[in-house]
Amino acid sequence: MMLLLAQGLRDRGHEVVPIIPSHPREWLHASFLARGFEVEEYPPCRSWGAYPGALMDLTSVLRRRRVEALHCHDFTAAVLGTLAATMTGIPSVLTLHGGRHYSEKKLRRWLLRRAARRSASVIAVSSETARELTQDLSLHPEEVQVIPNGTPMVSGEAERGRRILGSCPETVTVLAVGRLIQVKGFDILSRAARLLQGTDVRTRMVVAGKGEERRVLEGMNEEDSTGGQLSFLGMRDDIPDLMAGADIFVMPSRSEGLPMALIEAMAAGLPVVASSVGGIPEVVEHGVHGLLVDPEDPAALAEAIAILSSDPGLRARMGRAGHHRVKARFSIDAMVDAYEQRLLGRSPLPGY
Repeated sequence: MMLLLAQGLRDRGHEVVPIIPSHPREWLHASFLARGFEVEEYPPCRSWGAYPGALMDLTSVLRRRRVEALHCHDFTAAVLGTLAATMTGIPSVLTLHGGRHYSEKKLRRWLLRRAARRSASVIAVSSETARELTQDLSLHPEEVQVIPNGTPMVSGEAERGRRILGSCPETVTVLAVGRLIQVKGFDILSRAARLLQGTDVRTRMVVAGKGEERRVLEGMNEEDSTGGQLSFLGMRDDIPDLMAGADIFVMPSRSEGLPMALIEAMAAGLPVVASSVGGIPEVVEHGVHGLLVDPEDPAALAEAIAILSSDPGLRARMGRAGHHRVKARFSIDAMVDAYEQRLLGRSPLPGY
């Protein structure tokens, strides 16, 4: 989302300066560089003691690059960024992408509430995320604006995607994309896959992404005497091809804001099986664009996958409906329009 927004703003004549942690240098850093952005860095904050140094580095970047407005994303950037913006006398906009992990502890809630009060605008990526923000941070509903993420309507190479995924005519390929962390629920997907074994449903389940839970998930596969349930591809830069080559997209998350991978999959024409959490029901209408299930329910997840796997006509109808919905409601232009308006300047929230 940050990359797409930066490109959109640059295309409209604005100078965009990405400022991201110096370590680890992963996909986002490389993607900004590949698109010609000059990336600035600040040291990662693995402990509270690292914050003062990172704050000084960030403040230095803002002054040296003569930044006129700062856009902050999620907890650490919000706390550092809004304080640095205040110190340098520029407005800041805060976007929170969902999940309630940022407000689990009292100190984190207090810090994030202060960051919100320093911001010219507080933005949530879904209505559910906005509701959680107003509740957790004691904000008035009018203080939080909803700007949905946008995605380009990119078409991948289906044949290449099928080769990578190991698809074959006899099986239905189920694709999941995301970080391998506990909140994404891939352990639930593994248990759902196990429930489908021994049934008439022939699926191949593939996960693209990396993260700290990979060894745990691979261990779950090894414990099953019938063999691996999920295939892991690691971090990929060819997600459009994978989506073009898959038959179903699955998102078993325990918590979400408005997940980019979900709207990308719908843009690619994939029917969806997903947990009914966060902003997902604002994108996927149950029975129209896909099937929604309760979180933490492997049996319901397995049943939904089985329903779509056994009905290619239903998959095709839902895939077309999802594609049209994303094209109409989650465009890049609409997202950039809304952020451009917010970043052009407003006073801090009342009461700060």
